[in-house]
Amino acid sequence: MNPLWVIKVKRQVVSSQKFNTTFKTIKTMFHEEGIKGFYKGLVSSLWNTTHSALQYPLLEFFKQQFSKRYDHDRLPPFCITLSAMLSSSCVGTLLFPLDLVRARLQSSCSETRYHYKGMLDAFVTIYKQEGFFAFYQGI
Repeated sequence: MNPLWVIKVKRQVVSSQKFNTTFKTIKTMFHEEGIKGFYKGLVSSLWNTTHSALQYPLLEFFKQQFSKRYDHDRLPPFCITLSAMLSSSCVGTLLFPLDLVRARLQSSCSETRYHYKGMLDAFVTIYKQEGFFAFYQGI
């Protein structure tokens, strides 16, 4: 799925004639970056799979906290919904920097201002040049 995602992000972010159609995007990426260019941001995408691994235990934690106030067997739907919203919001906020780094890695090319060697370089460069809150742009 990552090559398709990289093509999509490149077409959304880069406003150049070289990327105005999907075929031109694939052709340009292959000639300028090689096959490796289609897998930019793959590592941060894989790290994002931890979302579910973190969200479900947190969901159970919030449900337990609500069950202390209500009947243990019959938790109101509102509490279950609120638990899901809280757990998803917490994990989404925690992992949002991975999405930002992935998007910047995938959109980097000669037409953009973002040029990174890899995921760690992207994190360090963004932090040094733009500060901590840059990781939460667009949230």
